[in-house]
Amino acid sequence: MIPWRRRSARFGGASHVRWFAAAAFFRSLVWCFSDMVLGFHAHAELDLAGELTGLLLAIVAGAGAVSDLAVGWVMRRFGIRGRAALAWQRYAMLFCGVFFVLQFLPVHDARWVIVWSILFRVTFECVAVPQAMLMAWLPGDAGGVRRLVTLNAAMGAAARLATAGLTFTIIGRYQMPFEGREALLAGIVAGLAILSADHLAAISGERQAVSSPGSPVETDLPEGFLLLALGIALHAALLYLLARLLIFTPSPGTPILMVALTVGMTIGPLAVARVTTGLKESRFAVTMSLLVVTALISLWLPGLSFVRMATTSLYGASLSASATLLWHVLAERVRRSGDPDQRSGGTAFALFAFAAKMGMVVGGWLTGRVLEGYVAGEAASRSAILTLIVGGAIGSVLLWQRLVREAGRGRTPSLQQEELAV
Repeated sequence: MIPWRRRSARFGGASHVRWFAAAAFFRSLVWCFSDMVLGFHAHAELDLAGELTGLLLAIVAGAGAVSDLAVGWVMRRFGIRGRAALAWQRYAMLFCGVFFVLQFLPVHDARWVIVWSILFRVTFECVAVPQAMLMAWLPGDAGGVRRLVTLNAAMGAAARLATAGLTFTIIGRYQMPFEGREALLAGIVAGLAILSADHLAAISGERQAVSSPGSPVETDLPEGFLLLALGIALHAALLYLLARLLIFTPSPGTPILMVALTVGMTIGPLAVARVTTGLKESRFAVTMSLLVVTALISLWLPGLSFVRMATTSLYGASLSASATLLWHVLAERVRRSGDPDQRSGGTAFALFAFAAKMGMVVGGWLTGRVLEGYVAGEAASRSAILTLIVGGAIGSVLLWQRLVREAGRGRTPSLQQEELAV
């Protein structure tokens, strides 16, 4: 614990929301830097082939997925919640920051990169799961849940924007002219993340989830959890494919495209909070249609142009908006369950993150399969990428329709209205 930091009184105050936002931003910055730069570092700096780069991304994502399950089980088994969970994430971030820096050291041995990357993903989940559970712990009503989930998504998107800005110092004409530039940037980011996790741990006391009137107290997973998990897995595996490949675009304007993508990803969650007032099938279908059309244009337009920048930004906005909707529904259903000690909530968030990481495993493998063709500008590879994105969009719409239908079954009028307000 940092000695000069004062301890806060209770959960739920405005300062706690600010600390939550800061921790979410820097945690996401650590994640985004690794997610966006590790593949480039392995492919461009360590000279790994495209398929080996994809295999590396799949392996480390798989390690994160298994860690999600392990962290969720431990937190459920030992009832780790409230202050204990906050202390857990503080100390885990110390180790996470160390391994985060080590994976970017300029060692030309891919085996060490794999080892450090796996250890980073394992310790990162020990930070991410407790912090994600705060989205159901801190608020006392459905509106608070939506605001906190939106804030978390917006901070994640802002972290991607910051990471895209950092890519200017790694690739292109403005890159720092010395080896180890990725490790230097990673060290700065890790230090800020450790400070933010320590500040978040200053929250004391405990706040239980507030159940809606008439809702039963449950210890099982939230209703419709399987559909939500499948949705986030599809999102990570297929819909995110172009975003994962964008950094490899063979163009001097690649950093600018990265910034355009992340600007859109920052706007998406905020647009959801302003526009979406329910689980509307039509709105989700429009979001998926926008995602497919903008991915098509961004894939096939050559060079750097205003149109390509705009479509890339819209692709990022629809990508982050659809993910935010899934997180909205999950957090609200955990809150409504009214589980007294939030053990099922911890399991739900861990399993949801596990589903996302398994999607990333598939996405990493697919990235390796199409990477060389994408860099070479082959039409067949770009067509394959678009086909995968279209398939993911269709599957996501079908899952969302099923989720909407199930939301209206077996509810009292008051609960049904609250569910559809997510």
